Amino acid sequence: MKNLLVFLLPMALLAGCAIRPNAPSVQFNSSKTPAEFADCVYPKWQAIRPGTQITEHRNLVTLTAPSDVAADQILEAHKTNTGTQVSLYLRGPIGHSRLQKAAHECR
Repeated sequence: MKNLLVFLLPMALLAGCAIRPNAPSVQFNSSKTPAEFADCVYPKWQAIRPGTQITEHRNLVTLTAPSDVAADQILEAHKTNTGTQVSLYLRGPIGHSRLQKAAHECR
């Protein structure tokens, strides 16, 4: 039983890393549409974190950059009346400042 607990506890903690946290690390607005913003950011994130994926929905574009040591880094671009609201969920100790800088360059 003890061995099972030793195995399950870390798995339960890691499972929580697979979803985005409630509050974004950084938020800002862009005058671009979500698709235009993503077209600018996606190649920059790919250069920094190969394996970055993009998904598009009606009024939302999401970029997910894999991380070697922590949960994935997530960018959400939501359509607003005046352009796009960008939310960055940057977790982990390494590499997120370059991803944030790339997102700000595309404003």
